[in-house]
Amino acid sequence: MNLLRLLALALACLWPAAVAAAPQLAWKFGIEDRPAGSVLRLAMDEAVVASLHRDDGRDWQIVDARGSVVAAVRLPENALVETVSKSQTLTFEQSLIEADAGVSLPLVLELSHDQTRLSMQAPRRPLPDDRLKLVFQALIASPGANGAEPLDSSQLRFSLRANHDLQLECYLGNARDPAAGTARVHLHRQGDQRPRLYQARHSVVSLPEVWDLACYGRDTPSGLNLERVSFEQRQRIEHRQNSTVRPDQVWFEQDEGEIRFDLPGPLPIQAIQLASTAPGVLSQVRIQSRAQPEHAWRDRAQMTLSTLDMESAPAAGFSLGSIVRDRHWRLLASPGLSDLPEIKLDMIVEEIVFLAQGEGPWRLETGSRRPMRQTLSDDLLGELIERRGQPWSWPRLSAGPREVHGGSDMLVEPPQPIPWQRYLLWALLVLGALIVSGLAWKLLRA
Repeated sequence: MNLLRLLALALACLWPAAVAAAPQLAWKFGIEDRPAGSVLRLAMDEAVVASLHRDDGRDWQIVDARGSVVAAVRLPENALVETVSKSQTLTFEQSLIEADAGVSLPLVLELSHDQTRLSMQAPRRPLPDDRLKLVFQALIASPGANGAEPLDSSQLRFSLRANHDLQLECYLGNARDPAAGTARVHLHRQGDQRPRLYQARHSVVSLPEVWDLACYGRDTPSGLNLERVSFEQRQRIEHRQNSTVRPDQVWFEQDEGEIRFDLPGPLPIQAIQLASTAPGVLSQVRIQSRAQPEHAWRDRAQMTLSTLDMESAPAAGFSLGSIVRDRHWRLLASPGLSDLPEIKLDMIVEEIVFLAQGEGPWRLETGSRRPMRQTLSDDLLGELIERRGQPWSWPRLSAGPREVHGGSDMLVEPPQPIPWQRYLLWALLVLGALIVSGLAWKLLRA
């Protein structure tokens, strides 16, 4: 029994204890020590991202003056994108055509921007179908008359009511320029209430002075009334910054039509631009990248590089669709290029959000083989936004120059040590099994 106790004690001593040790990183960046707020943003510029070792860029943390890790998270891609919505009710006049003449009385619009009165005949347009007739017309004052400009997303929204279901074909056009053509407007019934409610939306690219809305049908609908026309706009405002990256060293294989370059770290690239000053260039360029040299190349984009018309197309650019953090890139041109083009990459400057916990000054530590845990969860980030407003309103800081913390030797994969503990453990297990077998043999013989 004493021998078994000694064996159990030896196994307990050899079993490795899981001790949570604070990871040490290779580099550090100072952060200004007097921030104006309790929730702060830190820009991850090219120098910061170049100091990251992992391909996913997750080897960083924020610590205070005592070395304690503070709560921090890297902001998602859309966290610094603001969407601004505007809605404006438009002035309009309408006419329900009861007669079979197919013409309406002059519609009168009063434009408020210069206190003038616009009287105009609604334009006559060809019927979309010989079996239909014009049953409804409206003139709509455009917000362009007041100096408005279409934003990223602009549309007209119509609300109509009628006593019965509508079977109409409606078209929207420029009342001042009938030859410019029209666009179909589709009416959609809302619910089953009476009178019927119909709504329609139409995307707006340019703003004329006046729109005309013409609806055609077999019969004049009963009680058709255009209740409201609104001009709705949505604009995306980017509060995040972009940076232009130019590769330091480029390898150009003219005979094979191949261009290679490396980036200093997992830079978040969203677009690439090529420019050439050589005359008579017309080539298809295939863009590929990979995270590590042993990985396979992945297609990212394909573009046409041309200098046939230098004034209209001085450069070729293409968005990658999503952020790519690969370090190794190559361009395959067909046919090959005689001169090396200028290469520019559009990098998103990502940001870290952290709480001003502990004692300042704070610092950013980067560079590790292991990923660091982001201590500020998405749920807590959402609660911060509810309490402190949108992230673009929080103070934004910049990191100082890079300094050595643990050194680049920490990033080198260490050689595999000889597993003496494993060998000794197996030896003790085998020895224990032999001892137990010997005791059992003695008992059997006795």
